[in-house]
Amino acid sequence: MTHHASSPDNRPFAGVKVVEVSRVIASPFAASQLASLGAQIIKFEDPGKGNGIRIRNGGNKELIRQGMSPRFLSQNAGKRSVTLNMRTPEGQKIFRQLAANADVVLENLKTGTMHGYGLGYEDL
Repeated sequence: MTHHASSPDNRPFAGVKVVEVSRVIASPFAASQLASLGAQIIKFEDPGKGNGIRIRNGGNKELIRQGMSPRFLSQNAGKRSVTLNMRTPEGQKIFRQLAANADVVLENLKTGTMHGYGLGYEDL
C-alpha cells in the first residue's frame, strides 16, 4: 500500500510516536512491525558505530562496508535514525526531551542500563 502526503494514513498505529533504543534482532524487528503499521519510529544509535547489525550477516560486501547489511535494511525501513551518546548528561537530556513527546519507548538494552542513565521507566 502506498501512502501519499495528501491522503490520510489509516494504518492502525498512524500518529503513534516511538523512540527506539535497541540492538541486534528482536527489538528492531518489533519496531519495524510498528513502523509498517504506521508508527513514527526514531531509532537511536551509538555515535561512530551505530547498530552492530549494520555490518553483520553476509550479503553484498559493498553494502556491509557501508554499514547497510540486508538485515539492517530490512529491520529499519521506515524509521528515522539518529546518533546519540546516552552515556553523557547532554545525550540523556536530549533523550528525555524526545521521549517526553513519544507515546512509546522501546528498548532492549541490558537490564538496568536505561535506569543507570537516569532514563528508566520511573524516570521518564
